[in-house]
Amino acid sequence: MNDEAVANLGFMQLKKTHDAAMILMQKAYGSLPRYNYFIGTSQGGRESLTVAQRYPADYDGIAAEVPIVNFSTLMLAPELIRIQEKPAANWVLPAKVNAIRGEFMRQCDRLDGLAA
Repeated sequence: MNDEAVANLGFMQLKKTHDAAMILMQKAYGSLPRYNYFIGTSQGGRESLTVAQRYPADYDGIAAEVPIVNFSTLMLAPELIRIQEKPAANWVLPAKVNAIRGEFMRQCDRLDGLAA
């Protein structure tokens, strides 16, 4: 419910951190670094791709190693593993899945005015 918090989570924290670091280095050392690289792995690799796309002028080089670009699957990974570990007897059989789907479509498909 806070637009700045959402933007920070998505990408702005990278720019804000970079800019603050440059100011601190300028004050501490009296000059900016000669070269500036962004190197990240995993989540940092995703961040590397983000800075390459949004802030390429801020860096002399960017390395994105093993970037997590499919974040939804990453967050679901523990549950997907648990699903695979369940005994076959606990799975819903394909015939039952089709029956549930058919009943759902029968009851709900026309609600949006776009019946299939």
